[in-house]
Amino acid sequence: MFEHHAACPTTPLAAGDHRSVLFDPVSLPDLLRSTATSSPSAAAPAVSALHAAGLKLGALPSSLPASNALISAYSHAGLLPSALRAFHLLPCPSTASYTTVLSALSRHGRPHEALSLFAASASAVAPDAELLSCIVSCCRRASAFLPARAAHAYGIKNVAVLVFYASAGPALVTLYAKQGKVSAARRVFGCLDVEDVVSWNAMIGGFASAGRDIEAWNCFREMRMRGVRGNARTAVAVLGACDLESGRQVHGYMLRSHGGGSKTILRNALMSMYSRVGSVSDAEHVFLEVERKDVVSWNVMIGTFAKNGYGAKALEHVDAMAQSGMQPDSIIDG
Repeated sequence: MFEHHAACPTTPLAAGDHRSVLFDPVSLPDLLRSTATSSPSAAAPAVSALHAAGLKLGALPSSLPASNALISAYSHAGLLPSALRAFHLLPCPSTASYTTVLSALSRHGRPHEALSLFAASASAVAPDAELLSCIVSCCRRASAFLPARAAHAYGIKNVAVLVFYASAGPALVTLYAKQGKVSAARRVFGCLDVEDVVSWNAMIGGFASAGRDIEAWNCFREMRMRGVRGNARTAVAVLGACDLESGRQVHGYMLRSHGGGSKTILRNALMSMYSRVGSVSDAEHVFLEVERKDVVSWNVMIGTFAKNGYGAKALEHVDAMAQSGMQPDSIIDG
């Protein structure tokens, strides 16, 4: 799956071609990247117009940087089929091309397809640290252990170890922990920067996702003892492994460290934890503190009332949710 082959040469525009003056391929990638500052609906026509102009003037697909930027721009605009067509039109995709298209597929919830695409073309490209990180991230999302292990083995053999672990390490830790490969997760974690909260989040989240609540909680405690300050992702990860007592400790930690955590995602995670352990009053208290309630906030609160015998309150909140302009999911959380 991971082999080294010489890169194919690219064919630039002919020197002195008047088209390069009218539309410089060097500037096209920046123009395409600038569309990412717009909403997907606003970006789509701009990307299509730039694509058409680039084709007309010969800048696409001859310029790999421009083609890679086009793939990314189409992905941001929500036009994944167009991004894939742009990739498949490349006569000789570069390592960056593969990184871009795999990232696009993963971002659109298709990590399995991303891994299949790379496996079918692996002999054509030598992965660098960035592509390996992307592959491992796809493996994490797809829960694909064997391809991740292959990428891991290739990375430590062909890429500078510190560079490889800095980019792919957190995703490897999460995947290994979720797969129950605790020793492997700890070995990778030992190669990461222990002062970096991202590394700790990966370990805590991996344990929590695997249902290894004690390990997740102990990892969180060790992080705090080492003086590493957690963030919103830390709290969300560890709350999934908490009982009522430890959950209240995390709640207190959030109050001290983040002023209670103004982010809705934090409040939703707290509500879910209190709901899971049956503390309806605590869940309701947090719900009332959420300034910008989203669908998840309402669903968790309604589900909490419903599963704990507060049917009337659940129905009241369904009505209140509808009045706020939102509709509950067909499956209510809680």
